[in-house]
Amino acid sequence: MINIWRKILKTGTVTKEYHALLPSQNFRGKLSVTIDQCNECETCVEACPVGAISLKMTKKDRTLTIDYTKCFYCGVCVDACPTGAIKQTNAQKNSSKKRKDLIESFKTTRTKEED
Repeated sequence: MINIWRKILKTGTVTKEYHALLPSQNFRGKLSVTIDQCNECETCVEACPVGAISLKMTKKDRTLTIDYTKCFYCGVCVDACPTGAIKQTNAQKNSSKKRKDLIESFKTTRTKEED
């Protein structure tokens, strides 16, 4: 056991590449967002059971942020989105040592018509 801890402390956390088998079509993976389809209804924010999605709107732009450190990949936000702006892919999300690498933001400029 001590040898294992020595190796971990010496090399750090190591994540190997995923195995050769591809996930099935029903695999719940990373979310894909088409921010231009977003109508700012915040239904996805309210539907998310763990608060992994946030929407920030300013006069100039809007930003939809997904925090994968909280996300359960349940797909509730996908089902709740009335415009289909959020889709669930079968892509596996890689791990990271840094929390900021697991937070993804989608940003777009708002037009005058949206104000």
